[in-house]
Amino acid sequence: MAVKKKSGDDAGYKKFRADLAAGNLGNVYLFYGEETYLREFYLAEVKKQLVPPGFEAFNFHRLEGKGLTVQALTEAAEAMPMMAGRTMVQVTDYDPYKLPEEQRNALVALLSDFPSHCCLIFVYDQLPYAPNKTVKTLCKAIDAHVSVVQFDKQSRSDLLNWVTRRCKACGKSIDNQTAEHLIFTCGSLMNTLIPEIEKVSAYAKNERVTKADIDAVAAPVLEAQVFDMTGAVSKGDFDRAAEVLGSLLRLQEEPFMLLALIGKELVKLARKQPITWKTVNLLVEVKALVILGILLGTYFLSKYTGMFVIGAVFCALGFLVFFRCKKWSYYAITLGLAVGIWCAFRFGLGVSF
Repeated sequence: MAVKKKSGDDAGYKKFRADLAAGNLGNVYLFYGEETYLREFYLAEVKKQLVPPGFEAFNFHRLEGKGLTVQALTEAAEAMPMMAGRTMVQVTDYDPYKLPEEQRNALVALLSDFPSHCCLIFVYDQLPYAPNKTVKTLCKAIDAHVSVVQFDKQSRSDLLNWVTRRCKACGKSIDNQTAEHLIFTCGSLMNTLIPEIEKVSAYAKNERVTKADIDAVAAPVLEAQVFDMTGAVSKGDFDRAAEVLGSLLRLQEEPFMLLALIGKELVKLARKQPITWKTVNLLVEVKALVILGILLGTYFLSKYTGMFVIGAVFCALGFLVFFRCKKWSYYAITLGLAVGIWCAFRFGLGVSF
């Protein structure tokens, strides 16, 4: 689901968009954030504005941060444009905070007197953006000369409008309530939503996309599946809960992540139930203790046996029994998958876990 950004978090993003729209881009930018679709979109827009078609070899320089020296970066920045007003230099996963002191000082000098004909963009892709405030001189130079732009998850209203536009581009329409369901099911990152919107639009038989279309073909994110499972538990539909649990296990997600999400949803369910001092449902309390026992048993079995597969099998079978699953095929499939995957990694690939 989309996270509402604090007002200060997107100030750099808004200023960058305004500069781009006005054709008044700055000299040095730093792009980071989990919304990679927006980041790549605006990188392409900057390139379109600065680099004439056919002159990319002269005016666009893409550099990898690993092993990059400030001298090489300076040469790229100082290269004069060809048949254009400016050049663009894109540097991916460059961590200036880990540079030797001599290189850091050279970078500070470059930023302090940066060529006006160049637009330099540092892109944090695989590398997390983690400023080191102890490197005061570099931090001061970045604060003074670099525009930091965070590409975060979009606000709810912006994301709903974007989903509507994407569906329209695919020849379909979608109302806000259905779009909300799509975002809940598939997550709020645009890169994840794009293929799902295309898939749902291709599947939908009518002009308007429906919730049934989404449920039929969209790939739900982990949180949505856990919500579905706990919802089935609250309704007493234990066969459905066991079925969803089986699909969760087939995803090969980290078991402790699954346990944390399941626990979170169970707490939400518990909070929705009215509690009085006069009535204590002993059965509910016992069920909660059983769940806690399964979680603790999984943790201690994995830790003290040194074999992750034992804890995983215990957790899977424990929850199948807890949900009163009556289909023995689920037990066999769960056990077979867990042991089979472990054997493939242990004996086939030589990976111990």
